[in-house]
Amino acid sequence: MGASSPTIDVVSLRKALGGFLTGVTVVTTIDPQGLPRGMTANSFTSVSLDPPLVLICIGRTAASYDAFRQAKTFAISILGEDQRDVSGLFASKTADKFERSSWRREATGAPVINDALGWLDCSVHDQVAAGDHLILVGKVEGFGANEGAPLGFHGGRYVTFGVDTDTRDRSGGRSVFGALIERDGQILLFRDDAASEWRIPCGLHGADNRHGLAALRDQCRHFGIDVRLNFVYSVFTLDSGEVHIVYRGSPTDAPVTDGGAKVGARWFAMDDIPWDDISDRPVRSMLQRYISERSDDRFGIYAESGDGGAVAMLHGHPAPFGPEHVGRRS
Repeated sequence: MGASSPTIDVVSLRKALGGFLTGVTVVTTIDPQGLPRGMTANSFTSVSLDPPLVLICIGRTAASYDAFRQAKTFAISILGEDQRDVSGLFASKTADKFERSSWRREATGAPVINDALGWLDCSVHDQVAAGDHLILVGKVEGFGANEGAPLGFHGGRYVTFGVDTDTRDRSGGRSVFGALIERDGQILLFRDDAASEWRIPCGLHGADNRHGLAALRDQCRHFGIDVRLNFVYSVFTLDSGEVHIVYRGSPTDAPVTDGGAKVGARWFAMDDIPWDDISDRPVRSMLQRYISERSDDRFGIYAESGDGGAVAMLHGHPAPFGPEHVGRRS
């Protein structure tokens, strides 16, 4: 006779499991009445590439459990670092989640969250009852991906993977969020009439990156430009201790107006940047470096050091990296 298992402390077990860093997804389906249903989940993983299979776990106590149990299709939207509000909405008991979010239907009819970092449109391949959860295995019928940084979850809290968190903490909360927005070889600059100079788009000061990034996007939208922020390009500190965090970005597929010159925004060819009208030396230096690196797609990573910092160059074109590349040598 085998030894019996010791009693498990569920709270302690949950804490132990919380030590595993995961991504954050929203899993969605259509219920038998034709209504969209969805929930936030981090129990997601890939299963197979041939055939293309993924799985998600649905708790039996979830309000949408029956909808998923009866589903023939479902979708998984992988959230980016600026979609904490989406995660919070779908983790709540709010009845009008889909009225308060931006989404679309893909080929199977399942809802997909707009601007997600990635999405997978699935037909149900199998269902497995496991304890207090239902394991839903899906065959991928369609998928897509966008550039950006992921939203993570660890130890019961959200985490992000940019350098902005560390620099923000060290600056005492005085941060400015800017962006190098490029389109067809042109850079977007805004006119600061009070200072009679041109600047890159900048968000408001603040300790919370969500507010700073939201302000940055709002400023661009004010000039008729919807932007996607891809990754942190540069971080530098002014003598005042104010930290500037500059993202590389691009316009989204939303309509872009060219009437910005009337209201203080303009696209400049890289050879026509008005350097004499950019008085902020660190910004001018950073912009000059970007244009130099962009000309041959050879970018650098800035690292602080005791002697003022250095830029390490990345040679060659970016290469894909994922679990299938682990252990390979080029």
